[in-house]
Amino acid sequence: MPYWLKGYANLGYILKDKKIIDEARTWLDAVLKSQRADGYFGPMILKMASPTCGEYDHALVSSIVL
Repeated sequence: MPYWLKGYANLGYILKDKKIIDEARTWLDAVLKSQRADGYFGPMILKMASPTCGEYDHALVSSIVL
């Protein structure tokens, strides 16, 4: 997930800019659809590489969705 998405999504809601909101939602929906039964989302290669790998992405998505 791109690191700039959190600020971009927030900007869209602050400005009430439908184009920005829709673009941010496209990214977020894709990430959330990739979530697995154990709660993990993202490339499996990262999960297998390290048990803590991907925590930043989870925190970022959670902060945007909330």
